[in-house]
Amino acid sequence: MTGNKRTKAHIGRPVALFLLVAVSVLLMGLGIATIMAQSADHSGQGSGAASERMAMSSTRNAAGVEVSSWQQSAELARRHLRNVQVDGRPLVRIATQYSVDRRVIHEERWRGMDFPVQLSEEEWRRRLSPEQYRIIRQSGTERAFTSELDSIYEPGIYYSRATGQPLFSSEDKYDSRTGWPSFTKPITPDAIAYFYEASFFSRHIEVVDSLSGAHLGHVFNDGPGPTGQRYCINGEALIFVPAGGEPPELLVPGAETN
Repeated sequence: MTGNKRTKAHIGRPVALFLLVAVSVLLMGLGIATIMAQSADHSGQGSGAASERMAMSSTRNAAGVEVSSWQQSAELARRHLRNVQVDGRPLVRIATQYSVDRRVIHEERWRGMDFPVQLSEEEWRRRLSPEQYRIIRQSGTERAFTSELDSIYEPGIYYSRATGQPLFSSEDKYDSRTGWPSFTKPITPDAIAYFYEASFFSRHIEVVDSLSGAHLGHVFNDGPGPTGQRYCINGEALIFVPAGGEPPELLVPGAETN
């Protein structure tokens, strides 16, 4: 019996010591976790404040300017596009005549570049409806045959809903029977910026407004003459102004118009 008691005591001491160490480690872990959580919380607050400051700064970097015609709007936009470079190449080709072969098409990896007009995502959400935000800022696609602009063919100009930049003319609109507003070319060559978009079996070309990078749709080589192009555009990304109507306000960097 005495031997058994000694054996039990011999075994019990290491077990008790192990339990004591385990409890100590657990308590230390809880303490460290608490400290880390508090640190992360403070860091998050600091990051949030910094993000808020950046958002306010970027929002102030864009301002609305009243314009009297689409030509004036296009010229003001062009002034902010002349020196924009992407990997040593111009973002867009500044020209008066549209040419399919002379379009500047950029690789997909440059899609996240800083465009001339910069707004915080919070500001974009305030300016756009949820569906418009999904399409314009998240490269979404509206369902076919849901946009009333698909069946409008009266004379007028189609502007970017994101910036008010003139994008297409009714003169270049046609019925592609695809369910989306379709055009054979942009209203000016520099109104649209192009980016390759990888897919499973082909390489599509995404089209965006050149001032803000707002997603508009895609361009395909199956359109009618004279260009052979089909600019397939989401109606939610456009504002249609009938001929003689007042152009929307143009969003440009700062308030520089001269």
